[in-house]
Amino acid sequence: MLIIRKTTRKKPELEIYNVYNGRKIYYLTLREEKNTLRPHKFRASDKLYQPKKAVELFKKKKIYLSSDDETLTLKKELEELFQYLQTSWEWIDLCRHCFMEGRITRTPQYVYHGEKICKKCALTELKRDLQYRKISVPAEPLLDRLKDVDKVIKLFDPKYAKAQDTLYDMVEGGMPETLLSIDDIDIPQELKDILKKEVTHLLPIQRKAVEAGLLNKKNLLIVSATASGKTLIAELAGLKNVYCNKKFLFLVPLVALANQKYEDFTRKYGSTHTVSIRVGMSRIKTREDMYIIDTDINADIIVGTYEGLDFLIRSNIPLGDIGCIVIDEVHMLSDVERGPRLDGMISRLRALHPSAQFIGLSATVGNPHQIGKELGAQTILYEERPVPLERHIVLTPHKKETIKELIQTEWKEISPYGYHGQTILFTNSRRNCENLAAFLRSEGVNAYPYHAGLPYIKRKRTELQFWDQKIQAVCCTAALSAGVDFPSSCVIFDSYKMGIEPLTTREFHQMLGRAGRPLYHTMGKVYLLMEPFSEEDTLYQLLKGHMEDVEVIYTTAQELENALAAKACNLSLESVNTYALWELPVTLLEPLEKYNMVKDKKITEYGRAVSVSFLSVKEAEFIRTQLTADILDTVIQLESFQNVYLTQRLKSQLDVEVDTLFSGTCIEALTKTEAGLPVLIEFFVCDCEENPYCDHPKWNFSRKICELRMEGLSPSRISKLFRQEYALLLYPGDIFSYLDTVVHKLEAVERIAHVWNKEKVVKKAENIKKKIEG
Repeated sequence: MLIIRKTTRKKPELEIYNVYNGRKIYYLTLREEKNTLRPHKFRASDKLYQPKKAVELFKKKKIYLSSDDETLTLKKELEELFQYLQTSWEWIDLCRHCFMEGRITRTPQYVYHGEKICKKCALTELKRDLQYRKISVPAEPLLDRLKDVDKVIKLFDPKYAKAQDTLYDMVEGGMPETLLSIDDIDIPQELKDILKKEVTHLLPIQRKAVEAGLLNKKNLLIVSATASGKTLIAELAGLKNVYCNKKFLFLVPLVALANQKYEDFTRKYGSTHTVSIRVGMSRIKTREDMYIIDTDINADIIVGTYEGLDFLIRSNIPLGDIGCIVIDEVHMLSDVERGPRLDGMISRLRALHPSAQFIGLSATVGNPHQIGKELGAQTILYEERPVPLERHIVLTPHKKETIKELIQTEWKEISPYGYHGQTILFTNSRRNCENLAAFLRSEGVNAYPYHAGLPYIKRKRTELQFWDQKIQAVCCTAALSAGVDFPSSCVIFDSYKMGIEPLTTREFHQMLGRAGRPLYHTMGKVYLLMEPFSEEDTLYQLLKGHMEDVEVIYTTAQELENALAAKACNLSLESVNTYALWELPVTLLEPLEKYNMVKDKKITEYGRAVSVSFLSVKEAEFIRTQLTADILDTVIQLESFQNVYLTQRLKSQLDVEVDTLFSGTCIEALTKTEAGLPVLIEFFVCDCEENPYCDHPKWNFSRKICELRMEGLSPSRISKLFRQEYALLLYPGDIFSYLDTVVHKLEAVERIAHVWNKEKVVKKAENIKKKIEG
């Protein structure tokens, strides 16, 4: 096979590629004879041949003529030449870049500077250009879609790029033509009637679950996209058990989620069944925060947080005949702090109720089949989204303006279901949430911040207004993504960090999964913002990275806590290990006996006080040895307030970029600037050699917050006082959460003091607790 193309020399010269002869290259110079071109000089490197050798070669081999622009300038003449030589030929497309490097790639499908080239060369040129611009994204999907290097590069040129031109890829989604009717599944008619008020047919993942034995007590791990219908799967299994006179437990990681599900279940099922909530009652009484009172556990349906339910079983309180246990967001097993405690709770709950059906729900499990097997459940995996999802990459030097335009454009779009397009904007800090929301409102966009630092009443008002289509956008921190349940059509990423830490692939997919909701929208959109010449490569890792596996890893302290919790439930470690993902060694009982928490393999009164207080052995021993010390000091040293930020005014005066007070940069700036004196004098004075980098400043802040609360100030008033007197920003929501934690630690002190007959300490702790509760 010969591949022939014209060189760029002025004289008509052909480059002849002999593919079957070691890829040898010949050059044939043509000359004009009577208005036609004929062979004149024939060579290979520096060796000359007679022109007739070229003719002989043409007659022996199949000839392909390159259809590049240069060769096509001689199209008529070359066709006439090979007709004259009585040889056949064929025009083909070649990648010139490959050809120059001694490779042959036929029929290239990609374009670069108007010239067709192969995918490999196109990707090489694209990566070279993006590297120069310091843009780190996996650009191959864009190249595959556009088939043009120059068009892809234009997408990353902020002078050219518009939001509608920035489509990176499309995640397919949609519904099958035929769906299973609610009437066709094996549930009581009364339940069918209740469900049909909102849904008439099962979504695909719901059908798969039913077909896998959901309604026949089969243990299942359901892994599917956000808004694909996982909750209804739990309801079908749970309510089927309720109609068989058994109880239904639905457990979630966050109080806000528990409260939302409690309200939903009460609305749907409250007229026919009793519903209760167990979250570990909020103890701080204010007008602006959620005050949840745990209700009677003698209910058909119990909604709770992991810890709220765990408290009941650690306290050895009978739950009744449990028919179905649902763990929502089961990927939380991977959480470093809460994962082992969740694993322990699940294993103890299942050991106490071995005949109960177990259902795990998650959208983000990297090893679904493995973790399903370890949980003793069949994995039902459904990767289709209920609605398609567009993912856009937007390179912009003016993020705020771009965000505003995207939100306004989305709001103007109304879905076939009659809903405006609404946006969730994710950023990395609470300050950015509030700054972005304030900027958007100043530009006529109805947007509000939504983060854990805000009082509950403000968050709840924002939720209701969003659901009522009165808000165009909410600005959220990544940390709150798991607790956000808004019917948004669009998600915008302003940052790819949670605080200062890069997002994990799981967190990223959890967040982008919020875009597009069935029966509200027909399309979800995600906009991934990048600044020009940013060296950030996190986005590349997030788009290309594998979803993290769910893996449980215990520390020794966590092993001891779970072993003690097992004994609090009157369970052997062997029975708990039957269901646990992490096996607890039976030797753990030896150190627990040493600390007088276990005796003769049974829990002691001290051990039970420690277990129901959710204390580590180390924390419990600290309290026990400090029973004669100042109670508030003891509690503060166990749990200090961390979230202290600089106001913009103090930040400017200190001339620092960071927000957090306890960072080394801020502390150093405080010691060098007069503006920092009030804070230093009030909170940083101590005799430690490590001062000002010791723990005393955090303890002093914590004590100040508690004392102000004991004087009757609400979290919002405490926040206002710190802003006015010290130019420091403490969010009311953080203050509320901290005070609630302090109350629970005070109860731990009470329990331990009571065990050791320190009744005066018990009364002191009770008095402090009542003042903080308000």
